[in-house]
Amino acid sequence: MLYICEKHFRGGHEGKSMFTGLRAQNHFGRPNFDAFFSYIQNIHSEVPDIGVFSCGPSQLNDQISSACGRANRILDAPSFKHRFETF
Repeated sequence: MLYICEKHFRGGHEGKSMFTGLRAQNHFGRPNFDAFFSYIQNIHSEVPDIGVFSCGPSQLNDQISSACGRANRILDAPSFKHRFETF
């Protein structure tokens, strides 16, 4: 519902979020973790390991763990170390 309201009423708020009042746009849903981790590997190619921490439901943590595993298959790229809390 928030997504629909934000999209529908965006025009009258001069480029600001109607919920936060900030210029940053709200993004609903989960990001493309594969693309995100690939981007991070590219801009931080000089480090051996990158820590990833997530806190959320088990489905979210499982998706992040899987994406870290796929990213870790790339040779000569930083390795992701995922630590998480589940609620």
